[in-house]
Amino acid sequence: MSSSGSKREGLRDPSSDRSSFIFYDKSRGQVELKEKFPEEKYLWNEDFHPTPISLRSWGPWTFAAIWFSMVAIVPTWMLAVAGPAFGLNWWQSILEVFLGNAIVLVPMLIQSHGGARYGMSEAQLSRTRWGVYGTQLSSWVRAIVSMGWWGIESYIITEAAVAMYVVASGKTSILTSGVQTYTLSVMFPKIFWATFAAVIATQLLLFYVSPPRRGQPPLKWLAAFAAPVVLAGFLTLFLSVMLRTGWRFAPLAPASSSLTPFQFWLGAISFLNANVAFW
Repeated sequence: MSSSGSKREGLRDPSSDRSSFIFYDKSRGQVELKEKFPEEKYLWNEDFHPTPISLRSWGPWTFAAIWFSMVAIVPTWMLAVAGPAFGLNWWQSILEVFLGNAIVLVPMLIQSHGGARYGMSEAQLSRTRWGVYGTQLSSWVRAIVSMGWWGIESYIITEAAVAMYVVASGKTSILTSGVQTYTLSVMFPKIFWATFAAVIATQLLLFYVSPPRRGQPPLKWLAAFAAPVVLAGFLTLFLSVMLRTGWRFAPLAPASSSLTPFQFWLGAISFLNANVAFW
């Protein structure tokens, strides 16, 4: 049987010159796959075809805005509040939250290099570590975990939104009396689950109109808009709380002076580890 006959019909010769369908933009240091491979139905589809260079419009500000928007979220604030329980004061808690996220940023940059330089999606990058078939297992595991975490964050977002509604509508007394016993989903079920559904629908709509193969312009715009809004909201909340307490965390923080140096550093390292593992 000839060598050509042993090949699957319609597939390209893997020994052919790859430079014929790869373009290198020297000015940007980026590589683009010029051709598509519809005959490789199992290995290729439009959804994770590498993004063309012309659509890779994300610059340093966009990536920084995305990172900040992922860092300064409600769960992060909740984690920062736990700092005093480890014997840290307010600025030490904030510093450790920042350090934890900065540490995680290093592998994130390494991992995202393939996407920024080659326009590749995570599904393609996983093949370099798990193989063509093995990556299906890692992709399913990542998908299941991410869906669970997405649900948790959506629930927390809903709690924050409903809590703001409760305060704005003058029902703070109800909130303070039941917060230790019931969640907001039990106290205000109708508005809570309606808001939760709206949060999920909004995120799904954003993902739908922001496919990676088109450069995700809506997500880029949202990141540029959200980052300064999140920062302004954080500073407003922080200053409001600190001014009301006279820049003291006495109601929350234990007497750190009673801790030995070993106990303090053990708590500090544990809290830092929590911020790294948080991701």
